[in-house]
Amino acid sequence: MSRLRTYGEQLLPWLVWLAFFLLYALTAAPSIAALFDDTLEFNLVLPTFGIAHPTGYPLYTVLGGLWTWLLPVGNWAWRTNLFSAVTAAATVALVFVLTRRLTRLETGKPDLWAGLAAAVVFGLGLVWWAQATVAEVYALHNLLVAAMLVTAIAAARTEVGNGHHTSGRPLALLFLLLGLGLAHHRTVVLLVPGLAIYLLLCVPGIWRPRPVWALWLGALFLPLLLYAYIPLRAAAGVHDLNNSYTNTWDGFWNHVLARGYTGFFAANALAQPRSPASWLALWLEQMGWAGVLLTLGGLAALRQRTTRSEVILLLIVLITNLLFALVYQVSDQEVFLIPAFMVAAVLAGYGLAALRQASRRPLLATSIGALALVLLLWGPGRGPTVDRSQAWAVHDYAVDMAKVAFPPGSRVIGIEGELTALRYMQEAEGLGLAATPVVADDPAVRRDQLAAAVAAGAPAA
Repeated sequence: MSRLRTYGEQLLPWLVWLAFFLLYALTAAPSIAALFDDTLEFNLVLPTFGIAHPTGYPLYTVLGGLWTWLLPVGNWAWRTNLFSAVTAAATVALVFVLTRRLTRLETGKPDLWAGLAAAVVFGLGLVWWAQATVAEVYALHNLLVAAMLVTAIAAARTEVGNGHHTSGRPLALLFLLLGLGLAHHRTVVLLVPGLAIYLLLCVPGIWRPRPVWALWLGALFLPLLLYAYIPLRAAAGVHDLNNSYTNTWDGFWNHVLARGYTGFFAANALAQPRSPASWLALWLEQMGWAGVLLTLGGLAALRQRTTRSEVILLLIVLITNLLFALVYQVSDQEVFLIPAFMVAAVLAGYGLAALRQASRRPLLATSIGALALVLLLWGPGRGPTVDRSQAWAVHDYAVDMAKVAFPPGSRVIGIEGELTALRYMQEAEGLGLAATPVVADDPAVRRDQLAAAVAAGAPAA
């Protein structure tokens, strides 16, 4: 009987993954879904193993590219969109695991209802659901975030589980995940303060140099070799979409460090000012009233918890990501709140676990869990569901553009988004091959390019 229970415990995260994968896959965009968004770039860059915009995202490019080549069905864009569905569902499964692990540490028994509540609160959040249905970097990024939180708690407890330090190998996986995160999305550094304080609290003397540091540093820096992908592909004649990458030492560091993106920490044309009321409305739209109330309940219950170090870790992760989203002035600030949404979902599970524990009667505790899950699924406050499964408009527009009878040697001069769609159709569908896309976002530059093409006697549009 105990063996069956163990198998059931191991199977539960996979069932959570399957449920959310089916949800995200069925609502994923069937092809290219936007003209002026990074997702269109990734729809083209991943299958062709191209060079993405700064910081290059080599881990995502390599994994996503391999995924599109190993999955032999559907168009390129749908395959890359489905890669987000796979990694996003895995993230939700790890949120489920993390919440149950925390309730096990607190009570000695994992709370199934708490894990399901956290998974539903996070997995059905509109910002997250939207990222799970198109080709974007945030699904993989937050998979690594969730994996680091789960691994940090497990590794720290194992490291001193017998009252003394072990070999240090349990922490090597954490450093490896951090290195992979740095090879993907630089906002992973927002986890470093919380992880550092947590390890200092849980692993006494971890700061003292010892031989295992070589293993940890090796695990941390080895994944950074993935950045060699960028100059290697450039040396093979591959360009990024707007030809901004130069394959020099300075060009490499400008790209990897995204030096041109520092302007987003100041006022800029892309900033979307939000009032406190709009931020609160965003949180309510993500979680619904039941999720918000359970999160507040979880926060109130924290002062009674014995998992003090884990609580500090989660709160620091929440605060650092919240502050970053507030100061990073871009048009999609909400995507940088996703780790904070994740922590809030775990706190909602915490709140439900505390509520169930206070009931003291098994039947009442089960009823509370079931009622909470119903309210989280269908309760008031959440925004409309995400469904991109019929989003063919951009695809059809790109097909119409690429099917024009271009004379040989034609130059199509236009803005980057539309020409990326044309390039996608050329590479993925073999359409419009007689045209050469020429990106010119500035109207004056477009006029100059058109005049130059006419002067050279080339067909141009």
